[in-house]
Amino acid sequence: MTPAHRLGEPGALLAIISGPSGVGKDTIIEVLRARHPDPSRRFVVTCT
Repeated sequence: MTPAHRLGEPGALLAIISGPSGVGKDTIIEVLRARHPDPSRRFVVTCT
């Protein structure tokens, strides 16, 4: 069986936006949502 990435099928992309408080992480996510409105795209924001 050939892996999906070799067949040219789209796959998942994981992007991690990390930084200290107040540097604009939420702003980056808002801009990405505005520029690439796609209901299948998911954004998860967590903090510890």
